[in-house]
Amino acid sequence: MKKLLIFPIVIFILVTGVVIYSYITNAVQKTDNNARAVSEENEERGNGNQNLKKLDSESEILQPISSSDPRERSKQIQLIRKNALGSGTIFVGENCTLSPVVTHVESGSPISFFNESSATHTLAVSGRTYSIAPDKRVQIQGLPNVETQLPITCGNSKVLKGYLYTTPSRPTDTPQELDNKE
Repeated sequence: MKKLLIFPIVIFILVTGVVIYSYITNAVQKTDNNARAVSEENEERGNGNQNLKKLDSESEILQPISSSDPRERSKQIQLIRKNALGSGTIFVGENCTLSPVVTHVESGSPISFFNESSATHTLAVSGRTYSIAPDKRVQIQGLPNVETQLPITCGNSKVLKGYLYTTPSRPTDTPQELDNKE
């Protein structure tokens, strides 16, 4: 009689173990897939491993570059350079927030603004204005072919929201390299 009672108990324990194992395996797999999706989204947004460096305080970065004090001007420019992230797209969020706040782009390379928010935003860069509707992308080109920091402002109040840090485009071959290839 005892043997008859032990058999269903063992079966119940085995079935319960299989169900728990399946549940845990499924949960781990879903977590893995979610982590991959977030990682891919971050890569697309320019927040991949190259961008894991610490961003200084936005309030420090979003200060107009001082023209009167050379030391303050130099400090601000270094802060912009240090925090510039290479990205082909700048995402515009609610309240016209930019991600990344400081974007590095080589002159001659296009840069896009993508409006993720539900409102239309008007951005100004290098004397040109761009109106961007929700869920739309605007691409700009023709950035100066010099190293400079271009403020990005938003709206009629011209609130500073970020910077484009441009550097001259590099030629693929210098004259010396061409001579060496022959």
